[in-house]
Amino acid sequence: MPRADNRGQIDVARLFRHLLTDTSAIAESHHHCHKVQDPYSLRCQPQVMGACLTQLRQTKEVLLAEANAVSDNPLVFADAGGGDLRR
Repeated sequence: MPRADNRGQIDVARLFRHLLTDTSAIAESHHHCHKVQDPYSLRCQPQVMGACLTQLRQTKEVLLAEANAVSDNPLVFADAGGGDLRR
């Protein structure tokens, strides 16, 4: 079975870890907090936003491929005769 592509999730989790370093304001707010864990809406962000990031990256790849695709006939190259079929 192929592995899931979790690069978006990994990248979002990495960003969250960077934002939540020991010196961040968010980390400071947790020093004297008695909560066992953060709300679910924060804990599931890497999964949710990672999927969004993966889709945006895939969309970018498709748009780039389609923008550079050739889907018209005939192709005319000026350097090769400019469409003069008798050459």
